[in-house]
Amino acid sequence: MKLEDRNRSSDSGKKVEELIRERWKTYNLQWMGEERFQEFIDRKVRSEDFQARHLSFLESNLGHLKDKFVLDVGCGEGGLVIALKKKGLKVLGVDLSKTALDIARLQLMCRENFGNPSILGQAEGHQLPFRDDTFDLVTSVDTLEHIPDLPGFLKEIRRILKKGGHFYANTPNRHWPYETHCRMFLLHWIPLNLRPPIIKTFFPKRLKKLEKLEYLEALNLLTPSELDEITYKSFSSIKEYSDVLLNRYKNDQSNKLRKDSSLKNNIIQTVLTATIIPGVSSFTKGLLNRFAPEIILIAQK
Repeated sequence: MKLEDRNRSSDSGKKVEELIRERWKTYNLQWMGEERFQEFIDRKVRSEDFQARHLSFLESNLGHLKDKFVLDVGCGEGGLVIALKKKGLKVLGVDLSKTALDIARLQLMCRENFGNPSILGQAEGHQLPFRDDTFDLVTSVDTLEHIPDLPGFLKEIRRILKKGGHFYANTPNRHWPYETHCRMFLLHWIPLNLRPPIIKTFFPKRLKKLEKLEYLEALNLLTPSELDEITYKSFSSIKEYSDVLLNRYKNDQSNKLRKDSSLKNNIIQTVLTATIIPGVSSFTKGLLNRFAPEIILIAQK
């Protein structure tokens, strides 16, 4: 890379960090503190590095992704799009947020030429601007919970998938007691009108999160059985999600893609250990089918 191009890339990288910081500071800086918030921003800037687990898992389940035409719905700041393009795939990304798309485009500019065109555009999930039977794979990471009409969305995904194509998504499990958007235990189990006084009384540093309470009400948090029922109406087959979840974490472990020591990870590691104990496997799968932190979906047209 020429010096001029390297300087331009460095300037773009700084601009990306500034934009991401501006986007997230309202809801995170005050209660996180500067040090933790900067770690959060650094993770966002390197978001494609943290998408490696999705790609590794998809390859272990679907085989090589080479030559597949992929759409990422709800691409956000572009982490998964960049990770897919690093694999040499032809990939398009769409999102409703213009701010997120501006960051995604700038992030793509920071990288060297990927060798194939990239389109990042604003689109609503129920009216995707693509022809029938277009994509081999559609991904939607941390997006399903934001969609008010999920059956309509899944029908649209099915429409644009080729026959035999796959849809991959993950979403928080409503049974899991920690609400990941407002980052509080049990908040999504409490009636909406009780949340502001509870936060004001017990979590004053998170008052900025009050602005998210109406947003939280709009979240479509599902249980595994609810998502199964909705998905089966649009797709010919889906994989049992407890098996999918265990396979992904086993894949993460074998490829050293998961290094954090979070409560969520510790619980999963305990479950992974329990699944090798004779007579316990079916019991642990039952627990996962109800109480796992996230639901992971692989459906086929």
